[in-house]
Amino acid sequence: NKTTVSTIVTSLAAGDLISIVPVIIFMLMQWSSQVLPQPLCTTSAFMYLFQGISSNLKGSLIVSYNFYTLNTTGTLSCSSSRCRGSVGWAILTIWTVSLLMCVLPLCGWGRYSPTPWGCFADCASSYVLFVFVVYSLCFSLLAVLAVPLTLRLLCSGEPQLLHSEHLQGSGGFISPGTPWGCGAASPPLALLEPGDKTLEPLRNSEAVFGEGVAESSTPSRSFTVCFAQKRFSLILALTKVLLWLPMMIQMAVQYITGLHSLLFETLSFLLTVLAATVTPVF
Repeated sequence: NKTTVSTIVTSLAAGDLISIVPVIIFMLMQWSSQVLPQPLCTTSAFMYLFQGISSNLKGSLIVSYNFYTLNTTGTLSCSSSRCRGSVGWAILTIWTVSLLMCVLPLCGWGRYSPTPWGCFADCASSYVLFVFVVYSLCFSLLAVLAVPLTLRLLCSGEPQLLHSEHLQGSGGFISPGTPWGCGAASPPLALLEPGDKTLEPLRNSEAVFGEGVAESSTPSRSFTVCFAQKRFSLILALTKVLLWLPMMIQMAVQYITGLHSLLFETLSFLLTVLAATVTPVF
């Protein structure tokens, strides 16, 4: 079944496909001495910045969702249609905000200009400071929530403790011999009174045992998949946001001090391209 985490990651991968255009422009500028037409440069910078802003906002959404589901009783794997609908609206809002932010240079606040490695927003404008502030908010949220999430998702060897806490919070009962992943267990056979007319006779004890194993293995497998998805999404969000950090630092430093380093700019751009390839690599 399609979970909420997989929905967010799918939208993240779809946004990463946009970075193909800036990469092509970068290769053309390295292999050709011709100046790019301004409409092509503007389109490349627009798509590059849109992909970067939306991916960082989605990274914050992933971390916030994982933190919420791991700390709210009864919502460990929020995979209901209502929850997926709410996350869908959140993804749509992120795309809208990213689009509006990237349109601002076309409306007069800043501009898109050629650089030695491609096209980007003019770092002499205060617009880049606005982009840096938005990124800083995403980075701060990630830094605050990633610490407890890392301890619970990455530093724990097995998800048994989390699963036990989830079952206890939802009213489940775990007997000493019950495997983790089982919900409220069925009453032991010894507690069933032979004269109870509401229960039909058991014809085959092996069939009953097999049915119990099948029922218990389903939630166990579901929880394991959910836990693995949360681990993967946390690593993905951390990697993407951190790989954009050098570009944002370079952008803010160039605006404040006017310092310009071609080597650092090119390296920062290549790191952001690497951030766009992280999703399919994982």
